[in-house]
Order: sequence, then structure tokens, then C-alpha cells
Amino acid sequence: MSGPAVGLWLFETREFRDILVDVVPWLESFCEPVETKVGSDPDFWVRDGSAIGLPALDPTGVGVFFLSQDEEIPAEDEDYSPFSRSPVQGLVLGAGCSGPANHQVLGHLALVLAERLDALIDFDGLLRRSRRRSFRDE
Repeated sequence: MSGPAVGLWLFETREFRDILVDVVPWLESFCEPVETKVGSDPDFWVRDGSAIGLPALDPTGVGVFFLSQDEEIPAEDEDYSPFSRSPVQGLVLGAGCSGPANHQVLGHLALVLAERLDALIDFDGLLRRSRRRSFRDE
């Protein structure tokens, strides 16, 4: 898989299977199919973008997404001091391929999952404010 990915930081420990019990039925309400093979992470294809704030989504150009555990959170070499508490668990939400549609869906999925799981999104780097540019500006 070579698409974009983001981390989700959880501040209360939950078994991954319990997270899936909560998340998979919700995914099945707008994704098709949702495939979870024994001992593996779920793969899913978003077919109805309205559930994540993308009512005009054309699923034709959108690939597979996945949700997995991040075994490296909390990381010993990270500074979590700006937060009132340190993350105790991490998840990885990723897309199987790149491209504008996949990046947009990933962003919306991350936001909705972060709200659903009471998590923070780890962008793995400094976010800075810049002038918004469209592709027409280039």
C-alpha cells in the first residue's frame, strides 16, 4: 500500500478488537465491502461519502482504506509535553493509493473517526498556516 496515512492518538487504552466492534458496523453503513480477515486489519471501500461529509463523492477513483494498530505509540522519543496527558495507544488510518480523491476521503475519515473515538489526529509533523492556493494558481 502506497497511499497517505495519518495516526490517531487515543488517551485511554482499548483493546483493538473492541475498537473494531465499535467501528466496523459504522463503516458497513457507508462502505462496501468491509473485509476483516482473521488476525488482520479491516480493509474498506467508501461508497457513500455523505456519512463523512462528502455528499458529492464519486467512488470511482477512490481506492481501499485500512485501519490498524500503531505499535509505536506512545513513542519513547516523542515529546508529548504540550498535551495535558500523553497518548497511550495509536491507530493508523491509511489509503491504499494516492491522489486527490483518496487524500480528501482520508482527511474526512480521520476527522470523523477522531471524533468517534475521542482521539487526536497525528499529522506526523509541523502544521503551518499558509496562503491557500488552488491548482489554477500554479
